[in-house]
Amino acid sequence: MPGALQLPAVVFRVSDLIGYTPLLELASTETGSRLLLELEMFNPTGTAKIRMARAMIDAAEAAGELRPGGRIIESTSGNTGLGLSVIAAERGYTFTAVVDNHACADKLRGMKALGAELVYVVDDGTEELATAAREERAEDMARGQDNTVFTEQHNHPANGVGYFPVAHELHEALDGIQVAVGLSHAASINVSRELALGNHDDARCLKNTALACAAAVMAVVGLLYLTIPRLILAPFLDSGSDQALAIAIHLLIVTAFLQFFDCAQNIGVGLVRGLDDTKSGFRITLIGYWAVGLPASWLLAYALNLDTLGIWLGLLTGLATTAVLLLRRYSHSLTRHEQAQGAPAVA
Repeated sequence: MPGALQLPAVVFRVSDLIGYTPLLELASTETGSRLLLELEMFNPTGTAKIRMARAMIDAAEAAGELRPGGRIIESTSGNTGLGLSVIAAERGYTFTAVVDNHACADKLRGMKALGAELVYVVDDGTEELATAAREERAEDMARGQDNTVFTEQHNHPANGVGYFPVAHELHEALDGIQVAVGLSHAASINVSRELALGNHDDARCLKNTALACAAAVMAVVGLLYLTIPRLILAPFLDSGSDQALAIAIHLLIVTAFLQFFDCAQNIGVGLVRGLDDTKSGFRITLIGYWAVGLPASWLLAYALNLDTLGIWLGLLTGLATTAVLLLRRYSHSLTRHEQAQGAPAVA
């Protein structure tokens, strides 16, 4: 993995240390699967949010909204504010953090040490979270002010863009990543971005784009499975085991179709996550895997005497059900989101 996770020996800005965070292997299996934890606390300020803090400032500069000597305003509980404090200090901007007493005291002190102005929305010492009040105050402070930007992190399209480099870092560090996982995360990030921009039609098109990418890759792989199964299975089976080879070829044919639905359900999870819906994915996979897939495997394997092939066909049925339900959930949730925003819904 050449170049992966490697920083220059000497850097000249704190922001040059953003990214390229190390990976910690938590567990591995005999089959080669690994559970890795990306240690984002090795970023300056100790969190991943400095990635998107820099991206929001880059976007404001590129749009001409922020010029030398300008002012940045953000509602923050600490992590984003710390990131913006670092970037503002490096580039000569004034940074105003609108905060409440719920924020961690150490992070507030860190922002102040970096030159940030702290504006409290609550003065009575209460430690309750006051997100809405912070957002309103920050927006009021920036309204009508020249060379002043309210970054509004929760609705800023560059928020997701700031994390794009993570995929490239993982790809380089691991010599590639699974197509399904990559498409799932890409779908999630891009859906969030398009909704922040109010582009519901583009968010709807993302589903078809992701599925088309998955279909293209899986079609190539599936074609190889169907046309040269013996060559693909040769490294894994003894040459003299004809019965095992016959079973494996049947299972490989099922896999040619199963892989697409597996990828589709991963994409579905990413899409609904992009709508800030983290519960539907879990509930639907329970239905698809356990309420449909498991009974189908038993029925096909034992009641219909298909044995191992029946189990795999049951798994295929469960994955297909999960994929269809997740994609249907995304379409319905996106329509409701669109109607809630007052935009005309598209059937």
